[in-house]
Amino acid sequence: MTRFILSAGLATVAAVAPAAAQLSVAAPADVLAATRSCIAASGNGAVDGARLEADGWRRGTASSDGQAVETPLSFYGRPNGNVVLMTGPGAAGQPQVCLVTARVADVRGRGAVQAALTGAFGDPIQSAPDGILWRAPSHIVQLAATGSDAQPAVRVAVAFVRGVN
Repeated sequence: MTRFILSAGLATVAAVAPAAAQLSVAAPADVLAATRSCIAASGNGAVDGARLEADGWRRGTASSDGQAVETPLSFYGRPNGNVVLMTGPGAAGQPQVCLVTARVADVRGRGAVQAALTGAFGDPIQSAPDGILWRAPSHIVQLAATGSDAQPAVRVAVAFVRGVN
């Protein structure tokens, strides 16, 4: 079995993960819709920000104490404020990735997101401690639990992979 690992700038994502705690709770359908936006916008080693914006996502900035912060990630949100997309470089020499971050109502909400992704992409191709993976046309989708038991969240990483069907 081929093992896929999406480590796309996850150290940087960990640094901004507390922002997920400030999001409104997202429904599994919201997470799935954001995942589909990432799939539609990514291909050939890049994530097309203009395509995300055409799909209703608005580019934002990262800040700390009211001051803009430089980061290799680009941030996107929608007016409802319950999901954040982050795009950025993948692991050394790998294609860019699109990350979906969302709060869920409770720990069971993570399972509901998993069920939504399974409904959309079929049975997972891999389940490992660092996440559950699915194949989507020309993409790998990885779901990981984030947050805490008190403030559960999910992260979905979407990466274009040539030749994956």
